[in-house]
Amino acid sequence: MFTSSWYVSRRLQTQLLLWTALIVTVSVVGILEIGLRSNIRMLEGNLRDRSETAIGSVKRFLQLATTTKNDPETVRLLGPELRERVAADYTMIRLDIVQRQGDRAFVAASSSSQGDVLVSSFGTDATTEVRPFGERRAMITSQAVEGTDYGIVAVASMENIDRYTQFNRGSIPVIAAVLIIVVITLMHFMYQRIVSKRLGELLDGIQRAKAGQAARIPENRQDEIGIIA
Repeated sequence: MFTSSWYVSRRLQTQLLLWTALIVTVSVVGILEIGLRSNIRMLEGNLRDRSETAIGSVKRFLQLATTTKNDPETVRLLGPELRERVAADYTMIRLDIVQRQGDRAFVAASSSSQGDVLVSSFGTDATTEVRPFGERRAMITSQAVEGTDYGIVAVASMENIDRYTQFNRGSIPVIAAVLIIVVITLMHFMYQRIVSKRLGELLDGIQRAKAGQAARIPENRQDEIGIIA
C-alpha cells in the first residue's frame, strides 16, 4: 500500500518538477535574451550618437577651414586635428575626410596613416553600418558635407559591445541554472508539504478500505484532494 501511494506521488512530483524546470528555463532564457538584445541596441545607439557628434564637429571645423581658404592643401593639413579628436574619444578608431572627384574618391585627410577609402558615396543624412574592421567589428558612420565635394567617415570600435555581449551570453546559462535549482528546490518542498503528504494519506486510505480494513481519510480541506477524499 505504501509502495503504491509513494510511487504515484513520486511520479506526479517528477512530472511537476520537470514541467516547472522547462517553464523556468524557457522563461528565464527568454527574458534574459530580450534584456540583452535591448541593452545591445541601446549601446549601439549611444555609439552611433557619439559617431554622429564627432562627424558634426569635424564638418563644422572643415566648413570653417575651407571657407577661409578653399584649398585642398588646407584640408590635408587637418590630419593632426583629426588625430586629436580620435585620441579624445576612446571609442573612436579613425576619422577620415573623403573627397569625391567625379567617380573617383580618395582620402583627403585622416587620423590614420592608412589611405584606404572606407566609404565612397555620401548622403545628406548620416548613415551607419557595422562591418569587420581588421580583426574586430566596427561601426562606420558617414555623412556628406553640404555645399562641398567632401564627406566625413567616422569609425567607432564595437569591441566593448562585443565583450559585453560575449560576457552576458556566457552568463545566461549560469543564471538560468541557478534559478532553476532554486525554483525546483522550492517546488519540491512545496509539493512535499501540500500535495505529496495528503495524496499519500488519500491513497493509503483507499488501499486500506479496499483491503477491508478500517480507514479514515482526512477531508478537512476545501481543495481538490479534500473533495476527492
